[in-house]
Amino acid sequence: VADYNDDTKVKINDAMKMLIDIESGNVVKKIDNLTYYNQGYYYNYFCESPYTVYDNGCGVTSLAMIASTFVDSKYDPNEVASMLCSYGCSGCGSGGTPYKYLWDQEFLDEFGLTSKVLFFHQ
Repeated sequence: VADYNDDTKVKINDAMKMLIDIESGNVVKKIDNLTYYNQGYYYNYFCESPYTVYDNGCGVTSLAMIASTFVDSKYDPNEVASMLCSYGCSGCGSGGTPYKYLWDQEFLDEFGLTSKVLFFHQ
């Protein structure tokens, strides 16, 4: 993972490239076939709420990483947040969204994903 520029060496250039990408908002990198998104660069508002993906979007960011890795790379956190609003969720973040929406099978069908709830986080 530290070999950010994939030149088989871990050097200061890796840290510099990572900082440049973070600063520019280009923070998507495949690590062992996993798409990684840093939620701190996505500012879409959730529906009509005052919350953004940036400040309250850990769930949609996680779902975006899974959907981008296993389904289609077009799913970034903003796209998933928009889909969640279209699905009928009225708000997200800070308890505004019951996270059950993120593993609701009808919603996950939009991505072609399935889920089993292993635990519930309040």
